[in-house]
Amino acid sequence: MADILKDTLSSVNDVQILKLQIQNHAGVKVDCTEMWIDIEIYESIHNNVLTGSVTIHDTVNLIRNTPIIGKEKVYITFKTPSVDSTVKRFSVYDMSVKERIPGKQDAIFTLQFASTQYELDYNRRISKSFTNTKLSTVAKKVFNNFLVDKDDDGSVPQSSFKVTEDTGKPTNIVIPNWTPFQTLNWLAEKCDYYENYDYMFFETLDNFYFTPLSLLKTKPAVATYKYTSEAIKEDSLRNVNEEMKKIVTYSEVQNGCKKAEMEMEGTFTSLGVTYDMTYKKINYNLFSYIQDFQNSNTGRLSTQPMVPLTTVQKIAPQVKMIYRQKNSYNHNDIETQYNVLSCQKRFSHLLRNNAKVLKLEIAGDSRRRVGQVINVNIISAEFLRTKDDSSILDGHLSGRYLITAVGHHIGKNDGYHMGLEVVRDSFEEAYPDTVNVGN
Repeated sequence: MADILKDTLSSVNDVQILKLQIQNHAGVKVDCTEMWIDIEIYESIHNNVLTGSVTIHDTVNLIRNTPIIGKEKVYITFKTPSVDSTVKRFSVYDMSVKERIPGKQDAIFTLQFASTQYELDYNRRISKSFTNTKLSTVAKKVFNNFLVDKDDDGSVPQSSFKVTEDTGKPTNIVIPNWTPFQTLNWLAEKCDYYENYDYMFFETLDNFYFTPLSLLKTKPAVATYKYTSEAIKEDSLRNVNEEMKKIVTYSEVQNGCKKAEMEMEGTFTSLGVTYDMTYKKINYNLFSYIQDFQNSNTGRLSTQPMVPLTTVQKIAPQVKMIYRQKNSYNHNDIETQYNVLSCQKRFSHLLRNNAKVLKLEIAGDSRRRVGQVINVNIISAEFLRTKDDSSILDGHLSGRYLITAVGHHIGKNDGYHMGLEVVRDSFEEAYPDTVNVGN
């Protein structure tokens, strides 16, 4: 564990907990900077808010004297040395059973928390109409009017709302008494980014984002992580920054072989059926992974498809059928609301992320965020004829990945560790046409 006064990395798991405070329902803050044992913070591209927990070594009976009743705020300020500090405020929503330490007056308990917007969401409802307004503008107004939480001193927390404005032409919509999260998730389903229907609403340790995954995939990689058989060294004489870029362990959560399941879910092809209530007419639309992948507007991480394109041609489109109804000449002119093709594309674009899913364990780095792109280099697991071959990368596992989940684990005894879930929707090299095993 690093000394709190140091501001340079001396080992790969250094971290500084600058402040940990618990604020009770009356606004009184209790300093627990010296009382924490473990801190967990989890962010995911599929979650609207951050969640986490903090384990407290209680020597002053905080539950009774604070008191802790479930309406507390938790303030955490931490950093990796030489990196700007991260300051977050959370709301407590649960607490584990208090455990006494045998033979001592001390006790241990864990507070479960989430971003303060979690509490605001279930307390607020939206009944409002928007005329001739872009969906991105609606999203921005919903967040700023219903999810911005001010501190007791009137200041606004550091988290802001980052929205991608390219969401098509203005339209008319009505929000029927929904919560803010319901509204933002619904808007994300309707947004179109240059024929990419994969908008998501999520939070990182920095900001809230309302943006398409296809746009994130085109960003340059922020770091390169490498997995080798060489163990990570704690020697301070080593280049610590280089040691931090080593992957401790990795596992394939989705190895790319569940093609039958992906076929049934509509990843590769689907049949869209639209019934026009006005004209009593049925329209059919065939979605093709081949055509969509070859479309220059489709955002992806790499250049090669997840399967040989010849295999996609053998999949019957009726495997996945999507039904939508349409009312011609209705009062609502939002194009994507009843556009069955947009639904087919959204299903496919989101499911493609399961082409390859890895879980990585790395040293803690407070700069890593959900939505960032990283390079992953994994040494090939095959027989090597010479020592020079020891640096050969696995072309199927290595390449660009999008971070979809980050688990920050900070322990008082073992320092800062991170678990990353990274995904890719395409590959750096195409599948071979012939079998190379044994050649």
